[in-house]
Amino acid sequence: MPRTGVSQAERKALRQFYYSQNPYPRHKACISWFQQKFSRKLGQSTISESLSDNFKYLDDADADALSSHFRNRQTSWPILESILFSWQQKIEYKGGLEHISHGEVASVPIGAEMEMQEVRNVCRQYPDEDIHNMNETGLYWRWAIPKGLSTAAHPGVKKYKSRISLGFCVNATGTDKLPPWLIGKSKVPHALRGVNIEALGTVWKASKKRWINSKIMGDWLKAFYRHIGHQRRILLLLDNFSAHIIGLEIAPPPANIRILLLPKNSTSMYQPLDQGIIQNFKTMYKNQWLAFTIEQYDNGKDPIQLVTLYHTLRWCMRAWIYEVTPSSIYNCFRKSTVVRAVGEGSIVREPAEDLTNLLIAAQMAGNVQAQDARDTDDFVHPADEDFEVEEEASPQDIVDHHTGQTGQEVAPEEDDTVEPPPSVQQALEAIQLLLRYKEHQESVGREELHNLMRMERDLSLTAVKHQKQSTLDSWLG
Repeated sequence: MPRTGVSQAERKALRQFYYSQNPYPRHKACISWFQQKFSRKLGQSTISESLSDNFKYLDDADADALSSHFRNRQTSWPILESILFSWQQKIEYKGGLEHISHGEVASVPIGAEMEMQEVRNVCRQYPDEDIHNMNETGLYWRWAIPKGLSTAAHPGVKKYKSRISLGFCVNATGTDKLPPWLIGKSKVPHALRGVNIEALGTVWKASKKRWINSKIMGDWLKAFYRHIGHQRRILLLLDNFSAHIIGLEIAPPPANIRILLLPKNSTSMYQPLDQGIIQNFKTMYKNQWLAFTIEQYDNGKDPIQLVTLYHTLRWCMRAWIYEVTPSSIYNCFRKSTVVRAVGEGSIVREPAEDLTNLLIAAQMAGNVQAQDARDTDDFVHPADEDFEVEEEASPQDIVDHHTGQTGQEVAPEEDDTVEPPPSVQQALEAIQLLLRYKEHQESVGREELHNLMRMERDLSLTAVKHQKQSTLDSWLG
């Protein structure tokens, strides 16, 4: 998540470098350029944020006037922020929240390292499997493969920039991956009506800004405490995002759970989930999105118009459950220095998935012209996808918080065309076809076949009940 200690002048210089190149350089090249010019390294999320439209105003600004200014926010609610600050102090006084003192933003590499040593000392008191990290990320869930779309072909909202956010939590050994929380604008998106979200292993929440707020954070913390129980002694690492701090006031931790805040403005270096876990998840999600895109183009259909949040939900769960492996998680915790590396030789380096060929195949299937084609880095890591929405409470937000209405907005997520769920008979025919296929495979095991037979039996009984009810209704009618 972006934690920027970058002056406006530095952002302007970075933007000038990036937009003066043809083609645009990859983010890795921007990181190297910035490090060479300013003698310090930025995280990819900070690069993405600096290149987004949020800082477009710097392109026309006077460089001399920006020499050493950082983006400072003038508070609109000083009394409220004073109250929130007192909340934070009260939590720290209770001992439930460990808040390491922060150094100056301009000296992030030095100050953060000193603070991180204190964090590591605390982490050494816990076994690796009892150290957890929670973090959020944004996701353009139907990010188009060309750079721009015709407004005539796609009227209304810019669907290709539809965004949700996700909250992840995992322990250092990768043996405890909690259900991801997906956050959108509406309480019940049209595409997810009737879907058993809990059975899929996830949680859906609503927020006006499609980002985690203090109410959702409080709900997440309560769910985390229930998941851990009262017997285990756990350390949870969080960053200094405002919703996290306010959420901790709403749901302070029990005695067996210790919460530690990572150094401010340094999560790109020290937050385990930011060391490749979230990147791996997004790569595997977009692998599935590209496969769907190619399939729809091959059938003469528009994938942007057909994909819904139902597809997104399924792809997210597949990527999180099956593709984010314990070994890659453990490596990322060690890379963050939260967990001590036993030895360099013991770290298994898993090669990152390269989507270049699949992206090219999708662009060819969609007849995307070369000048309009996105490169792999822009497709996998859009510039402002991870832009963090800081929480600024308004009077209405305060009322909503105390009345329990925060995040309860019911509004259409997008103008999706939702395919109706299959009937019982269609599901029965599908499982019978799958069972017939599996029965002819030498590699299939007995348990797998028995599970399919059990599903076939259950669906058959359901189909009979539906038939009886239909006959009865017809007779009574």
